[in-house]
Amino acid sequence: MRVESHVTSISWIPSEAVSGYMRAAFTIGMSHYDNPPPDVITDLDGMRDRDGFRFANRLSAWAAFSGDKLVGHGTDAAS
Repeated sequence: MRVESHVTSISWIPSEAVSGYMRAAFTIGMSHYDNPPPDVITDLDGMRDRDGFRFANRLSAWAAFSGDKLVGHGTDAAS
């Protein structure tokens, strides 16, 4: 049996996170706040194309078993 799993983390900046002198860059338009991400990410590439986050990490891994014995494991090349 082969078991596969993946996890995605994204970074975003809500307006409440910026205060003090750093807020000026956002106020004058040098940077922008981000909308909250969805609870479930279904289209990471589309979110990237729409500037929906600062950066993302997608990790994928698998493990193969024969009965109770681990017979193989690995990660996705893009992880």
